Amino acid sequence: MTKVTRQDNESAERMIGRFRKVVMRYGEMKRAKKKAFHHKKVSKKQEKEKAIYREKARAEAARTTI
Repeated sequence: MTKVTRQDNESAERMIGRFRKVVMRYGEMKRAKKKAFHHKKVSKKQEKEKAIYREKARAEAARTTI
């Protein structure tokens, strides 16, 4: 857990800014966001099928907009 102690004559806004920098530096927000949701493991075959489907959908969308 990240801690930031208030320094002498430091405003609350300045302390919050230092806290944000520390959190970003150690990548704690990334870890928390990854941990927030559970994702089931997908097989390689399913990943490839999804990728092919996405490419087809993008191509179709590009074709209809032009």
